[in-house]
Amino acid sequence: MRLSVITVSLNNVDGLQKTMKSLLSQTWDDWEYIVIDGGSNDGSKEIIEESANGDKRLSHWVSEKDDGIFNAMNKGVKVSTGDYLLFLNSGDYLNADNVLEEVFEGNQPKYTQDFICARCAVSNNGVVEFITNPPQNLTFKDFFNTTLAHQSTFIKRELFQRYGLYREDLKLKSDWEFFVRTIILNKCTTISIGVILTDYNLDGVSSLISNKIRQKEEMEKIYEETVLSKFIADYISYNETLKGMKVYFWAKEKWILNWAILFIFKIANMFSKAKKSV
Repeated sequence: MRLSVITVSLNNVDGLQKTMKSLLSQTWDDWEYIVIDGGSNDGSKEIIEESANGDKRLSHWVSEKDDGIFNAMNKGVKVSTGDYLLFLNSGDYLNADNVLEEVFEGNQPKYTQDFICARCAVSNNGVVEFITNPPQNLTFKDFFNTTLAHQSTFIKRELFQRYGLYREDLKLKSDWEFFVRTIILNKCTTISIGVILTDYNLDGVSSLISNKIRQKEEMEKIYEETVLSKFIADYISYNETLKGMKVYFWAKEKWILNWAILFIFKIANMFSKAKKSV
């Protein structure tokens, strides 16, 4: 099995170097490396060129103006040759030097699924805030409020041939749209593995508060274009109901408090019945 790792970058030379170092130091090397730079003027081009001259696994690179992140990612898809693709953008990095070996040459069977979903450590200023844990059986519920970490998700290359590339009219949620299009609407297969593959820093474009409104607008656009619009109102209603029951679920987990609430309820019910009988 061969892997294509694709990195897109723009004027992030420090992040790019960190990303490239984490890949080029891997103990497992059945992969090709593709770097799509958006025409950086901060020294990134020189770093890429130097690495390409020293390591033939960096098989393809360009440094030219593009039309956004997903346009750059699509450029990488078009020149890739691997069975699976991994999008490791500048600033993201692999969690350990042997992590790809752990995924592909450890105790894992040979993968046949369309998506291999690993875990991702999400950091803020170098401190891990939480670690993603994709479920074994993904449903639309898992995409309603969140998504898969694309930097920890291996995608079969043939899916882009079968279902199309990333939508370039979407500037922030095109990876989410691709997951919904393939996994939810076309029943593509997934497997979740326990390996923490990458570290993602919250200073990424999609994490900026200023982009949250744009993300919501793009998601609503996707809903309206698909059959999802027929039942999205049910999910909104369900989520609002769950929010209103948070206190109940919290109390239910505390058995003493739960017992006390039930006891008070029974006493109150007894007094109510006694009052009615008078």
